[in-house]
Amino acid sequence: MGWDRDSAARLGAELWCLRTERGLSQQTLALRATISLSTVQSVEACWSPGNDDSPRIPNPTMATLAALAGALDVPVVELLRSAGL
Repeated sequence: MGWDRDSAARLGAELWCLRTERGLSQQTLALRATISLSTVQSVEACWSPGNDDSPRIPNPTMATLAALAGALDVPVVELLRSAGL
């Protein structure tokens, strides 16, 4: 099962908010989560301005979500709940 564009956008926006609240760059978040920078960029991309014409919707795995949440020091369920998912 994949994400629809609205869900992916909400997740990307929440990830961006949590990351910037903590003063982290995408690179630092990727390093802390031990995932690639391109993965962080992809998850945030649905929210990024000017990306509306992109047909690709990120589909992060639970392992990726757990890594991101851990790097942000929030439970996965809170990351998803904050994104309205």
